[in-house]
Amino acid sequence: QYQALRWLALRAAADTRWDDRARENGEIDPNSGGFVAFTGGDVLTSPMEDLTLLLGARAPVFQALNGYHREGWTLSFATTHDW
Repeated sequence: QYQALRWLALRAAADTRWDDRARENGEIDPNSGGFVAFTGGDVLTSPMEDLTLLLGARAPVFQALNGYHREGWTLSFATTHDW
């Protein structure tokens, strides 16, 4: 994490996910499951004391998925307040 300013930080990120194959009515979906790796980053800001806001983005950089499906970009937003 790089603390650019007292109230602003930038953070690099790497995430992975492995999903099992989906089943419906006892049959396996051939276009489900597999492994995907993402890279991206987050912007964290604290507009006031004890409040943190996070905006993140991830792009898939490696996909070993079963059948035919692809993962796209993911965006996230989070907020935290310290009581």
